[in-house]
Amino acid sequence: QTYHQEKAIACKEKGVQLFSIFEYEWNNSKTRDKMIEIIRNKLYGDRMNVVYARKCILKEIDNKESGEFMDRYHLQSRATAQIHIGLYYSNELVGVMALGEPRFNRKFTYEIVRIAWKNGVVVVGGAEKMFKYFLTKYNPDSVVSYCDISKFSGKVYERLGFKSDGISKPNYKWVNIETNEAIPRYKTMKSNLVKKGLGSESETEVEIMHRLGYIRVFDCGNARYVWNNINRGGESICHL
Repeated sequence: QTYHQEKAIACKEKGVQLFSIFEYEWNNSKTRDKMIEIIRNKLYGDRMNVVYARKCILKEIDNKESGEFMDRYHLQSRATAQIHIGLYYSNELVGVMALGEPRFNRKFTYEIVRIAWKNGVVVVGGAEKMFKYFLTKYNPDSVVSYCDISKFSGKVYERLGFKSDGISKPNYKWVNIETNEAIPRYKTMKSNLVKKGLGSESETEVEIMHRLGYIRVFDCGNARYVWNNINRGGESICHL
């Protein structure tokens, strides 16, 4: 269960970022295209179209515009959020930061749910500019965010003044060995499977899913990053 996570952590300790691609991701054309862009950005970021945040216009945008941008450029597509901050360069949306109520831990005030950038564009200082706007307008006590360590280093959070707060246990998806269909675990809770007539109370989730032709694939887990308002007794502040 911890195989992929252990590899990612071991590589990081040696100064290497391991980029893990799972078969079910690669066989999904939309996900594959997004991963290719991520890799291209890592390899050739210094040769891409570089713009500076100081030359960008910042404004809050609606859920529709943010969602469409995330669907196109974010690896996980859109997610529920209440605040959507956009950066425009030459009247074109090039970056979005979406924030909302914490999804997993209510002790924090806000969560950065998504950060995404237009393909082929590097916005120097873009994340800092959007986060500074958020801090100034909403004055939060604390902010949390999560980084998928199978694909990302989390360095953007370090630039924003977040502190590393550990790594979650690996999550998993159920993958059909014939079709490569991937189902997240929240959809395969035993109660849901029994309710749909796919299994019985005497079976476990694992037994039901194995019988249906699925195998369990564990990911690398997520690193958690926390920002606290230093003016209210916190330990960190956005470094700008």
